Amino acid sequence: SRFRIGSVSKLFTVAVLARLHETERIDLVAPVRRYVPSFPDKGTEIILLQLAGHLGGIRHYKDDDEFLNRKRYESATEALTIFQHDDLLHTPGERYSYSSWGYVLLSAAIEQAVGENFVTVVGNEVLVPLRMESTEVDDSRKIIPHRARHYDFDGDRVVNSAWVNLSDRWASGGYLSTTEDLVRFGSAQLGETWLQPETKSKWFTSQRTHSGEETGVGVGWRIDKDAWGRTLYHHAGSIAGGRAILAMFPESGVAVALAGNLGRAPFGKPEAQTLGDLFISHQVNPGELPWRPDGIWDVTRTTSKGSITGVMMLTTENERVTGTIKMGDGPEMPIAWTLHQGNRLSVAAVDPKGQLEILWLRGSGDSIEGSSWRMHGDFRATRHGG
Repeated sequence: SRFRIGSVSKLFTVAVLARLHETERIDLVAPVRRYVPSFPDKGTEIILLQLAGHLGGIRHYKDDDEFLNRKRYESATEALTIFQHDDLLHTPGERYSYSSWGYVLLSAAIEQAVGENFVTVVGNEVLVPLRMESTEVDDSRKIIPHRARHYDFDGDRVVNSAWVNLSDRWASGGYLSTTEDLVRFGSAQLGETWLQPETKSKWFTSQRTHSGEETGVGVGWRIDKDAWGRTLYHHAGSIAGGRAILAMFPESGVAVALAGNLGRAPFGKPEAQTLGDLFISHQVNPGELPWRPDGIWDVTRTTSKGSITGVMMLTTENERVTGTIKMGDGPEMPIAWTLHQGNRLSVAAVDPKGQLEILWLRGSGDSIEGSSWRMHGDFRATRHGG
């Protein structure tokens, strides 16, 4: 399925910027009006690097009417009319202010530097070279195979998402993608052939305000440490009918992507970190015999609030474990992802409201034991009839 990825789209914009920087087709420290002379003079220079790090002083979305745009724009330069006459929030470089419109201005500069439409530039510079065949802009006029339907919350209810035209923000939140394409993209950023070492150093080093304060954001990418002190590069996105996150652990080379067709779905950096940790730390003893988890399992989960019983159904097909989990009176949760190595099985299941549950399990014959990430409890199961 192709999901709306919201602001994860910004990472494609800074990937284009990297390619243009390395081939000297754009100057990162040039004022934006060198490339977009039609952008009004604000009495101070805004440089491209500041826009990429949310230091340019450009405002974010003003209200829901602006966020749920319905007008079609044919280019990034045309979309500037939404905000170009508004005052800056602050002097460029003075402080960090997250801005999707700042990225639209950045994409207008890219259009002028290359002489082509921004969507074409992203295709030529990023999507085609990285074989991201399932990634494209969410053009409401096109019939796009495997585009997921879009949902949002109305209080506690899940409803159809409001219609929106994303042509005003291709560069900041307008793309559709798959988790496979996103991981392929993330892995390329960590690899040795996509970015030059000097570019990687700049892209993944925090920018600073004029006073010297680190912003925690490099060129687009957010930079953090996880609970174990490992470096984490990441960016999430929320849009009408979509939620996504891409996270990378540069020391281990692991990239993790999550995507869903529910606006404000409750997953983000903690879930991406937890899934990434499975790949980083999940080691198998070579002496362990293969164990197959197929079957119906009677489950008991014990937490500080007591025990709850349920049923887990697992099937192995083409070396991938699939199935469902249902606990007590709760909803049936389809299993979205598994990691099965030896007698260890890690499971990620999602409920209808986008809540992610992760289980770390170890199997032996007709028994399973392990722990639950979200519920902070013990998990035990017996194969039905075993």
